Amino acid sequence: MERASTTEPPRRRKELPRARAVEFLNRYGMYIVVASVLAFSAGRSLLPTEIFASEGERVKFLATIGEPESTRIIALVTDWCPACRSLESDLNDRHITYARLDIENNPHGRELFKRVSAATGSNTIPKVILDRNVVARGQLLFLNRE
Repeated sequence: MERASTTEPPRRRKELPRARAVEFLNRYGMYIVVASVLAFSAGRSLLPTEIFASEGERVKFLATIGEPESTRIIALVTDWCPACRSLESDLNDRHITYARLDIENNPHGRELFKRVSAATGSNTIPKVILDRNVVARGQLLFLNRE
């Protein structure tokens, strides 16, 4: 008569997180792929695009437009754009300070918009520059009130 083994098989503690990851990828994987393809096909990276080569260049630009060097956000907008008005409303509602540059009426705004468009391959508005980088509007959600 054979004797049954008394040792238990090793526990798989990482099975549950792995199962959740597989479930997440099964559920949302295609959306992630499609969003990535659309972002890259539009000539935009999922990472922020650097506009000012150095902090000194950014501070000099802010001085040129009459803004304090503590200004972290530059919004490139127009008066007629609904998305621009929505962005400004969101920033104002959250009490976030920003520099507003109208790309049609301000020559500095127009030049900066040309730089941003050349760097990103996109000429849509609004454009948001956080510190030295062009960022997606959604990335501003993570900012604390200033």
